[in-house]
Amino acid sequence: MFREFTDDTFAVQARRPQWLGMLGPVIRAEPNEGIAMAGQEFGGNSVPPGETWTYTWEVPERAGPGPLDPPSLAWTYHSDVSGAQDIYSGLVGAIIVYRPGELAKHTLDGPAPRGSDPTEEVLTLFMIVDENLSFYIDGNTLNRTNIPRGELQVNRLDPGFQESNLKHAINGRLFGNLEGLNLTVGREARWHVVSCSSSTTFAELTIFSNHWETSKIPIHRTGMATPLHGQGRGLMFYLFCQHRQDP
Repeated sequence: MFREFTDDTFAVQARRPQWLGMLGPVIRAEPNEGIAMAGQEFGGNSVPPGETWTYTWEVPERAGPGPLDPPSLAWTYHSDVSGAQDIYSGLVGAIIVYRPGELAKHTLDGPAPRGSDPTEEVLTLFMIVDENLSFYIDGNTLNRTNIPRGELQVNRLDPGFQESNLKHAINGRLFGNLEGLNLTVGREARWHVVSCSSSTTFAELTIFSNHWETSKIPIHRTGMATPLHGQGRGLMFYLFCQHRQDP
């Protein structure tokens, strides 16, 4: 997984919002700015283990909000060495690009401090994590069961086994275990919802008593402004069309 560190010793991880789950750090920028990331490899792929590499990008105008868009737009970033296998192994995160002058008006650290007036911002990635394609599928099968290794028999082609490895996740968390999505009553907030799955064509999202449906269309983007009714703890969930199929 992608993780941010406090300096180039890569010894201490930077503080991160609890709601990020398995996602990498949120990269924030405005158009025409540059992004530089120095990364150290702790695995065994393209950059040799223990060595570092610095990536640099320019943020183009087209990546930022247009005249009719909200002040910020979210994109996903991910490793592209092995495509979907990298994503399903956890190498995924988000980039938020702001209209010029807007970045300083937003905070990912909600609830915002009393007396301040930034727009609180959170992001949720809805994804069916196909662990059949993960680099860790064999290790997890061997090391995360109570069956002795010599007695464990796994047929990777078994449909039931493959189905069991499709994990319906929000920011990588399952079964309602994503925490830290805290917003302040009476304050404006921006909630980015992105998807990185290819298993279905239709998704239905419900947050508290607010309900939206949208077709999953490539490069499709939409925005909505709505109040979240009431205060306190609420339920967020999503459904894909396969959840509604008859047995």
